[in-house]
Amino acid sequence: MIALIFAALYGIGKALSDLSAEGKIYPKSNSWKNKWLLDKRGNVMPTNKKLWYYPINSPLYTERFLYSSTFFVAFTDFWHRCETLKAISLVLTALAYSVMVNHIIDFIMLYASWNIAFSIVYETIKRKKCQIKK
Repeated sequence: MIALIFAALYGIGKALSDLSAEGKIYPKSNSWKNKWLLDKRGNVMPTNKKLWYYPINSPLYTERFLYSSTFFVAFTDFWHRCETLKAISLVLTALAYSVMVNHIIDFIMLYASWNIAFSIVYETIKRKKCQIKK
């Protein structure tokens, strides 16, 4: 039963990340500015040094804060927070799942749970944003 709640959280995260990617709420288009250090003109600052905390592959640009382009990217913008919510919700759904009726009915219920949550959040916010623009 708790798996249904986590599946609904996944749907909410998906709706919010889609709306962000579409520019309806907290547009994703400028989020890169929160990830990288910018110079006075607003351009990203390239890095030419191998960073000790990236043993394999260092980023091409200077990070705004430690691991802002990888591990802590969820703290840089709304879209990445929503994507993190989706990932955590998916894992928690799998961990919390136990057979409720049978596997087929359970799959339908989990799918319906995230799809209904997605549709309600997505359509509600999209409608409100359309009303504001008019």
